[in-house]
Amino acid sequence: MIRLKKIAVVAALLLVLISVFAEDNGTRFLVLIGFFLGLILGVIIKEDRPFVVHHTRRR
Repeated sequence: MIRLKKIAVVAALLLVLISVFAEDNGTRFLVLIGFFLGLILGVIIKEDRPFVVHHTRRR
């Protein structure tokens, strides 16, 4: 989980850099797709955490 978070942070920084330098519409579209994918991944990671905690409590 910690590795995934580090990867997500690095990816977010890269997306910010790309969006700053990107001026054509095609690259901006790709950045938007990547941004939404990052949001979805973040939601999945956030939703997964309480489930893991709840699962370990049962044991």
